[in-house]
Amino acid sequence: MASRSDPGSVLVVGGESFTGRVLVGRLRALGVETFVSSRSGEDGAIAADLLDPASLARAVEIARPDVVVNLAGYSFAGGRDYPAVYAANVVGVANLLQALEDRPPRLTIIPSSASIYAPAQDGAVVGEDHPVAPGNHYAASKAGVEHMCRVAGRTLPIQVVRPFNYTGPGQDERFLTPKIVGAFARGATSITLGELDLYRDISSVDDTCEAYVRLIMKAEPSEPLNICSGRRVHLASLVEILKKISGRDMAVVRDQALIRSGEPKSITGDRRRLEASIGGWDLQTIESLLERMYRSAVSNAALT
Repeated sequence: MASRSDPGSVLVVGGESFTGRVLVGRLRALGVETFVSSRSGEDGAIAADLLDPASLARAVEIARPDVVVNLAGYSFAGGRDYPAVYAANVVGVANLLQALEDRPPRLTIIPSSASIYAPAQDGAVVGEDHPVAPGNHYAASKAGVEHMCRVAGRTLPIQVVRPFNYTGPGQDERFLTPKIVGAFARGATSITLGELDLYRDISSVDDTCEAYVRLIMKAEPSEPLNICSGRRVHLASLVEILKKISGRDMAVVRDQALIRSGEPKSITGDRRRLEASIGGWDLQTIESLLERMYRSAVSNAALT
């Protein structure tokens, strides 16, 4: 079995994704033998689709991984193609776990989501023992994945993680933070948004991938773990911080159609169990994260 200093080979399923690109870069910089699978099979990746069991079995046979990280699937909680959500997140993970049965890795990391939790009362911090009560189809699909992992975990070593919101340069502008950053980078004078008087736990993709790297180095899986910052960020402050970074003003137009019904006022994760498992590190501040995203977006806008 691979040690902490030698995790063995790693297969990142969905390595072309927003998170996958960062994780693959980190692993290769550390000298870890890293295989990537993607639907397209471009840029040296192994062609594999979560909805094609034969392609997944082939990817496992080629990579023969010691560790598998699944970063493929449907990640946008606001999506309305419900069959696609369940197909990618439930059927797709079932296909992947089945492909691993004949050659079990020492560890498989499967992301769930903090969206599975019931709303916290009065801004309480959400730990892993908080009640589960999915409020949308995306969250329900992730809760289904966790049930499936409990069954598969009898024969496969599986680490379930529950990421809270995270962001960084290159994230799709369907998500709130890159949407705001992109508008400032393009010099927009106004932006249409939903409710901003909410508090959310927001991490950088780099800190999220640091957690993945440390979990990959671990010898054994544990109970589900939150991946979060443990800090509350007022969503309205994202606009104010970016005004200072950019030196520009921008009007916010509130659109009722963009407000999700039943949205909890505050969601903040508890990272104590995560740190007990893999140790702590200095997290990026929200200010430094937004500045990196803004500089990257301005640079990309200049190239187009």
